[in-house]
Amino acid sequence: MKRLLTTTALILAMTVGANAAQLAAGPIYSNSAYSGYCWWINLGSANITPTSQVMYSYTSNVAIPIYNSCANGSPVGPGTSCYFFPTSPPVGGISCKVVFSTSVANVRGSLELTDSNSNELSQVELR
Repeated sequence: MKRLLTTTALILAMTVGANAAQLAAGPIYSNSAYSGYCWWINLGSANITPTSQVMYSYTSNVAIPIYNSCANGSPVGPGTSCYFFPTSPPVGGISCKVVFSTSVANVRGSLELTDSNSNELSQVELR
């Protein structure tokens, strides 16, 4: 029994470290929203790799088409920032999510909405 508990604890400990990490924000909304984007920066000393970067309209849970500056599956070096935004203007509001293959302890970023003059309307930190 003791061996079974020890083995189970070891397997669970290894599984937790193997899981991908994610950051997300939103939804944020504004009647004046014309554009929106999600950005993040690697503040660590090692490369990190995004595996998924998605945005959603505030009215749906289906991902909307985006343009991203850093490709999924490609390592991003220390001090490098990346962003992504909808290929069509959002209607009212959006949310975003970024999934990484490793820890997000040294990643920071935010989701922002702007008007047609690029004035920031709303901003929320990725968490």
